Amino acid sequence: MKKIRVSIFFFSLLILLPFSINADKKADDFIKEALKKIEEIDAQKLYNIIGKEDIVIIDVREKIELAEGKIKGSIHIPRGTIEFRIEEIVKDKNKKIITYCKKGGRGVLAAATLKEMGYKNVFNLKGGIVAWMAAGLPVEKE
Repeated sequence: MKKIRVSIFFFSLLILLPFSINADKKADDFIKEALKKIEEIDAQKLYNIIGKEDIVIIDVREKIELAEGKIKGSIHIPRGTIEFRIEEIVKDKNKKIITYCKKGGRGVLAAATLKEMGYKNVFNLKGGIVAWMAAGLPVEKE
């Protein structure tokens, strides 16, 4: 009977341990991990390649945020739906994709997700649309 209790105790630890290890993670921790998997591009460099390179720019902000303006030609796919919608929009896993959000965090997470899904040429706009506008680059309003 004692062996069974000890076995149940250790089995319970094995099941619960992975959950307790990640219990204190914050959003910044996930972003730091994602940055290890992806590259970022600055606003001026992105602006310089628009129209010159075959790229897809994906705005991962929420719909309400689009009123602030967006990068011309970007496709809106909210962060929460990117895993479900990306394959209908970008079929070629080698296509160059740049993600962006307001300040960079959601864009980084979206880019890392795309990498995990097998997309090979994924970047995030460093600093998001805020950095883009701070550089004096044009936005279009809907």
